Amino acid sequence: MRLLLIPRFCRPASVGVLLALTTAAAAQPELESLVGRHFVVRFREPNRVHAEAALEEADDLVDRVQDDFGVKLAKRAEIIVCATDTEFDRTVGERQPAWVVGVAQPEVDRIVLKQGSVKGLRRVTRHEAVHLLLGKALGEAESRAPRWLHEGAAKYYGDDWTAADREVLAGAAKQGRLHTIDQLADFPTHPDEGAIAYAESFVLVEYLVSLDPPHGLSRFVVEFRATGEVSRGFVRAYGLTQEQVEAGWREAIKAKTRHAPLSWTAEATGFLLMVVVFVFAYLRVRRRSREIRRRMEEEELLERLFDETRRRERVRPTWPPRDETDEASDE
Repeated sequence: MRLLLIPRFCRPASVGVLLALTTAAAAQPELESLVGRHFVVRFREPNRVHAEAALEEADDLVDRVQDDFGVKLAKRAEIIVCATDTEFDRTVGERQPAWVVGVAQPEVDRIVLKQGSVKGLRRVTRHEAVHLLLGKALGEAESRAPRWLHEGAAKYYGDDWTAADREVLAGAAKQGRLHTIDQLADFPTHPDEGAIAYAESFVLVEYLVSLDPPHGLSRFVVEFRATGEVSRGFVRAYGLTQEQVEAGWREAIKAKTRHAPLSWTAEATGFLLMVVVFVFAYLRVRRRSREIRRRMEEEELLERLFDETRRRERVRPTWPPRDETDEASDE
């Protein structure tokens, strides 16, 4: 055992620092636990809602997906929900980029999540749970597996397909920027190219699953684990060469993007608002004009009636005649 000797003049300050660290550690809430069918979630209050959401998503995904990977969790895996970046980095074991919000560690049966919105946490939990299962299924071959398999499976089985993915993929197909299967062994670092790669990987995994729906990816995972080669895995799992798989995948991309919905941009939204305002103003002006015209017509009618009444009063004869009335009064 190594002893740390603190000089006498430093001891008061050192004791103060140690007391401060001890106090800070004691002030941090203890980890709570939620136990599910396949996972145990560790969290600190008041993050129970996030922990419950993570446990629900992870347990449901394992029930739904594990047969497609041909793997069973031998014991409950651990999910740790971290409230801060510091806690997240410390739990993962190394500092993570700011955009990383989840890490799967199949070798230790653990998923580490960074707290965010409950909706976002649900999506990230599904994504990382797929990574955990696929990592367990691949075993030692995990490090050799192509990136499209990891990320495509995580997006596909995590139900992570959006209108933005469809739009990105449609744009890439139109511009001739699609990648080959070999090029997707590792993803591009440029954000735009990376977004295309994620969308392409989703469709590739979806296409492979469609070739063998009862077994999902399990046969390909088994063959890749045995051979370490994508092309041989295709032949042994599906009876197709890589060129044939690539051709089928291209057709799947066409079908996926054939009816890509129009995207609403800020400019389109602004234009729509201008049209709505214009139509509203036009209808209002038209209504006011119609009201003014109605009032003018009413006033004109009243004026005519008034003139006609005055005219009749001027020409109306006196009855009975004046002379006959006078004679009757004399008698």
